[in-house]
Amino acid sequence: MGVIQYAPEGRRVMSKAYQLGWMALWGIVVFLAAVVVPFAQGPADNPYRPVKGLADGGGPSVPGGEWAKLPGGREMGPPASVHVDVDGESIWAFIRCDETSPVPAARGGRFGLDCMYPDGRLKPHDTIYKFDPKGSVVKSFGAQMFIWPHGMYVDREGNVWVTDAAAEDAVATAAKAGVKAGHIVRKFSPDGKVLMTLGEPGVAGNDEYHFRSPAGVVTAPNGDIFVADGHGSNNRIVKYSKDGKFIKAWGKTGYAPGEFRTAHCIGMDKRGRLFVCDRSNTRIQIFDQEGKHLATWHQFGMPSGLAFSVNDEDLIYVFDSESDNVDNPGFDQGIRIGDALNGWVKYFILDQGGNPRTQTGSGAELPWINTAMCSEESLAHGSFGSTLKSGEPTGVVGRNCPMPHRIAKSIGIVLMILLLSAAAFTQQGARGRGAPPPGPPHDPHDLSGIWLGRAAGALNNPPPSFTPAGKAAFDANKPSFGPRAVAPAFGNDPLGGANPPGIPRALISHATKLQFIQLPDKMVQLVEWNRVWREIWTNGRRLPADPDLAWYGYSTGRWEGNEFVVDTIGLDPRAWVDEEGTPKTDAARVQERYHRIDRDNLELTIIVTDPKMYTKPIGTGVKFMWRLQPDTPTGNFIEDIFAPMDEESFNKRVRNPAGGVR
Repeated sequence: MGVIQYAPEGRRVMSKAYQLGWMALWGIVVFLAAVVVPFAQGPADNPYRPVKGLADGGGPSVPGGEWAKLPGGREMGPPASVHVDVDGESIWAFIRCDETSPVPAARGGRFGLDCMYPDGRLKPHDTIYKFDPKGSVVKSFGAQMFIWPHGMYVDREGNVWVTDAAAEDAVATAAKAGVKAGHIVRKFSPDGKVLMTLGEPGVAGNDEYHFRSPAGVVTAPNGDIFVADGHGSNNRIVKYSKDGKFIKAWGKTGYAPGEFRTAHCIGMDKRGRLFVCDRSNTRIQIFDQEGKHLATWHQFGMPSGLAFSVNDEDLIYVFDSESDNVDNPGFDQGIRIGDALNGWVKYFILDQGGNPRTQTGSGAELPWINTAMCSEESLAHGSFGSTLKSGEPTGVVGRNCPMPHRIAKSIGIVLMILLLSAAAFTQQGARGRGAPPPGPPHDPHDLSGIWLGRAAGALNNPPPSFTPAGKAAFDANKPSFGPRAVAPAFGNDPLGGANPPGIPRALISHATKLQFIQLPDKMVQLVEWNRVWREIWTNGRRLPADPDLAWYGYSTGRWEGNEFVVDTIGLDPRAWVDEEGTPKTDAARVQERYHRIDRDNLELTIIVTDPKMYTKPIGTGVKFMWRLQPDTPTGNFIEDIFAPMDEESFNKRVRNPAGGVR
């Protein structure tokens, strides 16, 4: 194979024959990398190098993953984000207060209640902590400043940037207590002094100086500031000068390049490119600093957080906490580590807590990571060499080390890559994102099949603009779920009496399946929950002038282009619009628009008009996604019936835990 030589400065020099062999092999590798990367994601044919975590003995801290604790034994809330300090050793964490929310369903940071009491007052705990290499707290600040800690970034001068991504209903609750918080980005000095605030606390907006639940922030070497304003409905990137003056913004809700569905995080590589986690679109979008779209990568799953190495390895670390069999089939939850230049995924750390059969994710809003010190070089210099993953359900900061190595150490390893790549290509085939879906092309006018939707608590965010009667009815409703949840014994949720959820609640409030059966004169919609069915007349019938009231109302449907439009009236006012307790009356009119955007995905928008309850229609701009289910036992309907005889079981499994009753 020839003799390997080294130049005086340590650079390796190869013989001509050896160089030609490498060139040929790497030519094949580059070709396969371009073709195979989108395919090689399934757990059965994982081409990545599995790595040991802390529980396997990796890293210098306590085995088992529990590393940082708060003083006095206080229970730690979920770390929303972690970041390595400029000293290369200390760790900053943005922590969601504690685990004392009165609503168990809200614990773990998924509903924005961790730093706020139910009455809207903020908890007295610090939210920003600095830990030394042993996990001991050396500094903390940020008490009573944030409702829902989310993004964190430590800039080149050691300043700490954080975002408050509180939902608008939580912000409204705080406002009732006289608290102005949420919808902001703050910059702190390393000692905790507030240096800058972007946005107006407690005020949502979509203009130059207002955000709607900003998710992440990063700064450029020249000081320019970039905010991912994407945990609400804005879905945009906002650019400011280093002194906080607005420069520009780009992006909106959508699927096209430059559009986002949950712009959940933002980072910058050493080339100055901006990487945006377009989570619900299952991709990373890459831009220059003027907003020009450069590339889109789907091979990192549903990205919730990302970070870059600071050494010559040029790695990108991406955490996927949301992939499941509905939203991103074939992807496991965990950390993917790849080449930041070309997107080749090199390593994968499986999230042992992830469950692809559920839609809850392993950490939901919590999985921000920053791994700047994880490399062979930093290990050699005595730095951590660890990947820090935030947002474990137990509220600890865990550490795993990927122990990266250079793949191209020998021709044997190259051949192994070729074999793995070929196997991945063969097994994954047309399942990859770059290929058309298997089977015949879809007919956009054919909605047949079983679809599974992702549950949502509220139809309208922010809350509706109520009439006085609507506001009184909303305040009188005591739901079993969401931020206003009470114990079912003290509530009046119609579902508590085994009543049907009705329309539109049946379509948005449960992770349930529905099936369309298209007949010549009507569309029949079967709903898994409680095994109910609904007729949608498509034969030209008119809506009756005075229909009898029913849980699912009276519906007619028609095609407008590629959208199936359903109008429903005659709805029983006893059923709520959503799990938040949004009321409706017999004057309510619901319009659903179904759009099959490709073979496997169905988009639904819902608009409710009720002049007795709201001053304007609600639900505008909100999209719900449904995914076509396979014809397998797990994809078919199950018996999911809430009957009076099963009420005791239902209380124990669902209603009581949701309402805080043990």
